[in-house]
Amino acid sequence: MNFMNKKPTDADRFMQRVTSQHSSTSLFSNAHLDTSEMTPEQLAVYKEKKKQEQKLALMNSIKKQLSYALQEDRKHLSSILDSITDAEQAVKTKREMLDHHMSGKAIDSVTDKMKDQLSFDKVRSHVSIAVNSIGL
Repeated sequence: MNFMNKKPTDADRFMQRVTSQHSSTSLFSNAHLDTSEMTPEQLAVYKEKKKQEQKLALMNSIKKQLSYALQEDRKHLSSILDSITDAEQAVKTKREMLDHHMSGKAIDSVTDKMKDQLSFDKVRSHVSIAVNSIGL
């Protein structure tokens, strides 16, 4: 398998962005200690602590990036929900106007088809559930 021709996934791009923005603020990551005088045990402990702090800093950076992305998605979904609510209100107004000004079997058929095709309650409920499921 040729890995050079593999296209990056969204997850790959996300990790690349996070790691390129990641800056270590660790004492161990930024310290330039003279490790030549350390015993092998001290050096192993130092390297493990450095690795753990870098891992923690990266995880915090990923959490911040995900939180930001989820906030943006929540804003976008909220605007979609508002648009659906507006459309639902417009359909309701049109239905009321049709009911008020017209009657008969043909009009009843048209309003029934409108109810079937424009069931915004179901869509609105799904979008609302999706918006509320993004907990930050």
